[in-house]
Amino acid sequence: MDELEAFRADALQQGVSTAEVEAWLGGTRFCLQLDATGEGTPAAQIQGWPTLPTDVSWPVDAQGQPLGFLAAIHCAVLPRLDTPDLVLPRQGHLLFFQSYDELWDDNGPGLPEQVLHVRALGPEQSHLPHYERVDLYPSVRFSRDNTQDPGPSHPLDQLTELARTYWPEAEQPGSDRMRIGGYGDVAHNSPEQTVMYELVAQGLLPSIDSWDDFFRLHAQVQREWLPLAQFGSLEEDCPDTNARFMIRRTDLEQARFDRVISDAEFGG
Repeated sequence: MDELEAFRADALQQGVSTAEVEAWLGGTRFCLQLDATGEGTPAAQIQGWPTLPTDVSWPVDAQGQPLGFLAAIHCAVLPRLDTPDLVLPRQGHLLFFQSYDELWDDNGPGLPEQVLHVRALGPEQSHLPHYERVDLYPSVRFSRDNTQDPGPSHPLDQLTELARTYWPEAEQPGSDRMRIGGYGDVAHNSPEQTVMYELVAQGLLPSIDSWDDFFRLHAQVQREWLPLAQFGSLEEDCPDTNARFMIRRTDLEQARFDRVISDAEFGG
């Protein structure tokens, strides 16, 4: 990203120290935002008819109930970012499924979900329930961690304003907007919190007995996990709900999409 070096040079010319620039970048992740306005080939879609390959079984939950089709990312169409935070497959499609029948609660665990990476799409299955498809087009954005107290903020605010002259800032996901990478979107609670409680329930993290435990484990999850995709719902009964699919960095590098943890948060 040539813009990154230009941003660094511009910041230094404005009197911001190298340490302050690196501190700002330490709380920043570059990501992709996909919106309904754009040209060319769509890079993702929200809803629409499911298009599973004919040799792929429909995803189900632990009780054998079909999961709902939510969205698809068309990997070959995505811009490539030179960042370790966004190592997606270069080919194929990521298909996102989640339970329509269970609601997320504040202390986890996540919802029944499945993410499939398929080489090609199958025929549209128009006999299944669906909402009208919204096609999405990508742009490079930056995303700031808004869950931490930044302390003295003047240099950080100055750098955020400067960054906006190079890249747009990521906006909240919605029914016509998806974010790939970046930080977890927070209306009430972070998706990292869902991951944390799920891992505690699985015995993979220690129990949370104090606020110190909470903040320490939340920071650990935030370092180790990334938002694979965050996007809104077209369902009329829950128009402000965002689905948020999280994946461990090491699992993303190995394309282990069977290990995602997801939730759905009500906005507002």
